[in-house]
Amino acid sequence: MSKIDLSKIPKDITGIAVDGSCLGNPGEGRFKIVDLKTKQCIHLSDPFQSTNNVAEFLALVMGIYIAFKRGYDNVYTDSKTAVSWLRLGDVNTSLPRTKKTEATYSKLAKAANIISKLEYVQTEDSIYMKYKNQRVYIRKWDTRNWGENIADLGYKNAPKNKK
Repeated sequence: MSKIDLSKIPKDITGIAVDGSCLGNPGEGRFKIVDLKTKQCIHLSDPFQSTNNVAEFLALVMGIYIAFKRGYDNVYTDSKTAVSWLRLGDVNTSLPRTKKTEATYSKLAKAANIISKLEYVQTEDSIYMKYKNQRVYIRKWDTRNWGENIADLGYKNAPKNKK
């Protein structure tokens, strides 16, 4: 696992942090969601065949879903691709559709269903998802100043899966 330095994370940020990763690309993927106040993991996905970007996107959508359900105002991610796919409402993945990836495509269909019920809003200084009168802001995890994302799975330095 990566070493997370909690002292670098500002005390005043609130919400949840999300991160997805893969062992290999494609390979075994997972995602994790952490409450920024308690620093506790509130969701860890079961492993699934994925690419890194798909794992990041599923982390973001699940984070948004949890944020709406539990009343969090902010979701922090370090993935520009996941935010771009959210904005487009479409996943541009090279993940082959096979028997091994069918469960992943099922997760992507559920994610598409979730975001189809939300409004994506981008203003000059913020991005948020809107559902009825509730907003969840999508924030950039500031890796340069805060260090590795608190939800990081530590896969960057792990041995890769053999194809």
